[in-house]
Amino acid sequence: MPPPFAGVDVPSDSGRLSLSVHDPDRLTVALGLEPPPQWIEEHEIRLRRMREVYGES
Repeated sequence: MPPPFAGVDVPSDSGRLSLSVHDPDRLTVALGLEPPPQWIEEHEIRLRRMREVYGES
């Protein structure tokens, strides 16, 4: 029997995160997450602040 495996997919066009876990002996789970519309803008603001404090790496 094949071993369990997990997969993560982040398609660039939709911004939705898909996570799946497959275990042939037990179950398969799939979860789709989509951030709120303002999340990307807020994240970029936080990232800019971090770069100002710690410098670019």
